[in-house]
Amino acid sequence: MAKIDTELITEDVYKENHEFLDEKNIKFIENEFIKLGFNMELGGAITYFSEHGKENMINSHDWGRQIQMSYYSGPSPFSPKGVRKREEWKGFCWNPIQSGDCYFNKSKVIDSNFTKNTAYIKCIPMQWALENYPGDCTFEIWAKLNDKTVDFTCRLNNDREDKNQYKGSVEAPAVYTTGKYYKCVSYVGEKPFTNDNLTELCNKENRFGWVWLHEYTPEHWSALVDDDNYGLGVFSPRTTYTKVGFTPTEDMGVGGPKDNPTGYIAPILGFVCDYNVVHTYNYTLMIGSLDEIRTKSYELAKNLDEKKYVFNGDRHNFSYVNGTDSGYPIKDCLDVEFKEFSQFISPFLFIDKSCKTIEIEMCFDKTVYIKFGLLRYDGLNERNVGIITEVSRAQHIKGTGKKEKYVFNIFEEGKSFHGFNLTFNEPVNVKIYSVEIK
Repeated sequence: MAKIDTELITEDVYKENHEFLDEKNIKFIENEFIKLGFNMELGGAITYFSEHGKENMINSHDWGRQIQMSYYSGPSPFSPKGVRKREEWKGFCWNPIQSGDCYFNKSKVIDSNFTKNTAYIKCIPMQWALENYPGDCTFEIWAKLNDKTVDFTCRLNNDREDKNQYKGSVEAPAVYTTGKYYKCVSYVGEKPFTNDNLTELCNKENRFGWVWLHEYTPEHWSALVDDDNYGLGVFSPRTTYTKVGFTPTEDMGVGGPKDNPTGYIAPILGFVCDYNVVHTYNYTLMIGSLDEIRTKSYELAKNLDEKKYVFNGDRHNFSYVNGTDSGYPIKDCLDVEFKEFSQFISPFLFIDKSCKTIEIEMCFDKTVYIKFGLLRYDGLNERNVGIITEVSRAQHIKGTGKKEKYVFNIFEEGKSFHGFNLTFNEPVNVKIYSVEIK
């Protein structure tokens, strides 16, 4: 969403709307190390982040930048009758974002509460591609400063008239920096949390960054830094899939908060979008040197638990292709109607070489032909984009009509993986209670 059609929106329009970036519209929280600013004219999106005595790191060239919440779901295209939609976004899906739309209409804050080092904001987001069309949902954000980091909880509360269930995704969150912070760095190898070598995914030598790079980040963090390897990082505990980049690539290293050049980080989550879903995620925003960012990420990772998922009240970002469950709220299992050639899909998570099996507790009452697929990581391509290859094995599995644990062997020894799926070749009702990686 960072690209804007300058033929339709003139420089004068940008200048006029940049007035909303004035500090009078920003609520700040701070501690002895950092200062964070929420723009109350832009749905409470973050338009300011810095260490004391240093410049603002956040880009706000248009209302698709900032640090903000952003959700994607069907239908695609999402084109309500009688609502104007930008030509360049005519095929775009349902996409409420926190700041405002591509016509510079602003999202509305409807509740907030601030202390010196905490913030709560609730807003009605705007549909990015449509003109002045509010989302049929609300966003909530809780933030707390902790030394040189900020811990966030973000929540979508849906209230859609469309009762269909869709497969969706989340930029969790979308982070846009000023052009000074152009160098995208992360760990993209197979030995996470060992201080193995980092990779500069985008820099002035390779000029990668647009279109966005899709990466598999098993340490759960990525950073945008300057020439001195100083900048900001994002730690996301629930995914190892991240999009990063910079645009325009010829302007790496230059530009301020109102200018076009921008760096980008967005951890990506999959989710099931019900008309009434409440979806929550967490992340931590970090500031400092690259070494400080990685060290803090290692501390945060000590609380990770990617081995067991119990579907009692939470889908844990598992989703389906060509399947529909019984809807939100989730009770004691995922009760899914799978159609022919449908899939049960894990979130992106790192499955270490030492893991041997995946146990899935399910209930179904007939013999089903199931293909078990693993998403194998095969390094980077020539543009530094992560390569994922699906490898699979199929078998007939007899259901008993009772809750049973079915064991799927990780059949490629010495390889790490970033997720798995089950493909059902015929229609079947399956109740899924838990997943455990061993």
